[in-house]
Amino acid sequence: MDKNNDFLTIKQAAELTNKSTITIRRLIKLLLTQNNPEVIHLIKQKQGRGGFIYKVKQDLIRQKYNLPTQKDKQKENLPTQKIEDDKGTQKQKPETSSKANVNTEVLEAKTEIINILKGELYKKDHQMKTKDWQIGSLGKKIDNLIERNRETNILIKGLQDKVFMLEAPKNPGPKDEIKNNPKTKKRGALSKLLNKKIF
Repeated sequence: MDKNNDFLTIKQAAELTNKSTITIRRLIKLLLTQNNPEVIHLIKQKQGRGGFIYKVKQDLIRQKYNLPTQKDKQKENLPTQKIEDDKGTQKQKPETSSKANVNTEVLEAKTEIINILKGELYKKDHQMKTKDWQIGSLGKKIDNLIERNRETNILIKGLQDKVFMLEAPKNPGPKDEIKNNPKTKKRGALSKLLNKKIF
């Protein structure tokens, strides 16, 4: 089946199910809000003029409304052969080749595995985006903390300088006492005169 024919517009899905387009649209929105990755990849969503344009996989619509799938129709159209059971009654059994059954079973198993892997990939992608966002957020918080730490260090340095200025000794030291003492000034002047040599 062509991939484009595999997806139906809302109008086509409504015609297939004999439901209104509003009912199909509600079903799609309900499926999208459930965030089931196995179902989300079966719905295509594009931005349109007045909102979103949705396309839904035909198998999903058939499954939700219990409509026969293409496989069911093929089984109904198979030729039948008569088989006698243990009691001697005849039953009709569809004629199928064992290779065709094996191939369809293998294909069904592969598509199921692919759908599971797509769902897991979708989950992992979502987790990676969440982790990237969290890492970016933490990086910004760390930068803000570093900047605040730098500002705190500057403020502490300024406070320490002011505290040291306030704690400076108010009592004059021994050198200050000698300079400010009038007796030492006179003695210093007299000693200077007496120490000079007169020629």
